[in-house]
Amino acid sequence: HSDFPPRRFVACHACQTPMTAGWSTGRAGRRYAYYRCRQTRCLAVKVRKEGLEDAFMVFLDSLRPKAEYVTLFREIVRDVWRTQQASSQVQTINLQQRIDRLEGQCQKLLEAHVYHQSIAEDAYRTEYSRLRSAIALAEAELAAIDDGELDIERVLAFAEDAIRNPRGMWSDGSPEGRLRFQQALFPNGLTYSGSAGFGTTRTSLFFKWLGSETRPNKKVVSPTGFEPVLPA
Repeated sequence: HSDFPPRRFVACHACQTPMTAGWSTGRAGRRYAYYRCRQTRCLAVKVRKEGLEDAFMVFLDSLRPKAEYVTLFREIVRDVWRTQQASSQVQTINLQQRIDRLEGQCQKLLEAHVYHQSIAEDAYRTEYSRLRSAIALAEAELAAIDDGELDIERVLAFAEDAIRNPRGMWSDGSPEGRLRFQQALFPNGLTYSGSAGFGTTRTSLFFKWLGSETRPNKKVVSPTGFEPVLPA
């Protein structure tokens, strides 16, 4: 439900059951929103909507890394991107050469059949179909490389905003954007306790890496698998 983005994403700390949420009506007719454990034999957590969501934003604030780590992140992503681009350029050249070679074979086949009549009609059609299929496959691979191109600076700008200000990215997002963003940060979800707050067994790789207490070092293995969740 759009009123409760963390519902089912946050689990009760006591029984690990995903929490549910809903509205309750007080004696004066006023409505209140709550998150609570859905396990009837547990019910260890029941918290007002604003209480849990405010605590979640404070928790997001705690993830912000040091500025120098963000700079290092940007440099490493650009290095990885340049390497991938170089690899894509080599693939593009190889595929284009393959297409040109196959087109040349098609032309020679046509000449042998039409002008020299050295190939029977059935054999010509079979070989021509094979060559055209190979050309179509190579062209599809080439198109896939072209379609995979990204505006790396735009992606980096979004990623840096998310890293520097995760609280704002979540609070300002659309309902669907919030769901995608929190899932990207915490792939296994979170647990919540009224006394201890939020806990998680796994944070998104780039936040975990950037939050490391180790000294920034360009020789650190580049974080991979990061796909920024673009806003809706």
